[in-house]
Amino acid sequence: IRTCMIASALNRSLYLETMRDVSEVFRERKLGFTVYRRVTVLMLLLGAFAMHGISSWLTRPIRLLTRATKRMAEGEYGYRARQVSHDELGQLTMDFNRMANALEENIGKLEEELKAREDFVAAFSHELKTPLTAIIGYADMLRSRKLNEEKSFLSANYIYTEGKRLEAMSFRLLDIIVTKRSQVEFKTVTIDSLMQYLYEMYASSSKMGFQMNYEKGVVRAEPNLIKSVLMNLIDNAFKASAPGSLVEVTGRRLKGGYQFSVRDYGIGIPKEEQKKITKAFYMVDKSRSRSRNGAGLGLALCAEILEIHGSWLEIESELGWGTCMRFLLPDFEEERSGAG
Repeated sequence: IRTCMIASALNRSLYLETMRDVSEVFRERKLGFTVYRRVTVLMLLLGAFAMHGISSWLTRPIRLLTRATKRMAEGEYGYRARQVSHDELGQLTMDFNRMANALEENIGKLEEELKAREDFVAAFSHELKTPLTAIIGYADMLRSRKLNEEKSFLSANYIYTEGKRLEAMSFRLLDIIVTKRSQVEFKTVTIDSLMQYLYEMYASSSKMGFQMNYEKGVVRAEPNLIKSVLMNLIDNAFKASAPGSLVEVTGRRLKGGYQFSVRDYGIGIPKEEQKKITKAFYMVDKSRSRSRNGAGLGLALCAEILEIHGSWLEIESELGWGTCMRFLLPDFEEERSGAG
């Protein structure tokens, strides 16, 4: 920095001049700006990292939910979003997982229903094929060659027997469909009338021992449907029993309803089969069932009827010792008073 000035003294002009090196000040200024820029850039970088971390932390639940929805859209219905907070997003995650559980359960039910329908169609096709093959074969033999009287009778008898089995199967299928779709009108039915009907049906015509033991009372039910259930259970008991064996039908009043039981002392049902026998066309012993015009539809019909009545079939069985099938018809009056 250079400064200069004029001073007058004794009629003379004096010039005063000074010079000073201030380069250090500018060096310090330049260094200060450099430090300021570096600190500013460093603070901006740190702020950016901090904002990125905060935004990542805040949006993590959303990203986890997005990942879960993508995985579920790809078919992984068992995948669940992890809950990482307890705020509104955490509540949203819990709700999403509950929705996913319900969705997985419904999809599982739909898959089971689809598989059951496929099994039903396959079993139905198989059950149709067996009698139709016999009918067509024996009918072709009757029309293509001359048979003696005995062979003609046997062939016609086979055709008749298989035709009756087809007829019984079609009636059972119709009963199941009608039971599912129709409105059922419940009535007050006396136990005496039900048991008397069964006694007249089986006591004199059956080659088995038939025994009934019951407590008197009334139930709320559709009479014809309950008769159908009991008749199916008794028919199955006869089919599973040896000639001369005993079949017992009992009824007793329990807390909350009236229980019916049908017991036989026949071949029994394996434990692994007991949960399957109420499925349509399922037969534990197919050869025995077919030889007695069975098609595996009786217990399926029973299960549908009992479901309408708010009941279900209980099976107690042991191989070689027989089977007991029972169901409880609930007291509708008690249910209504309890609901009120």
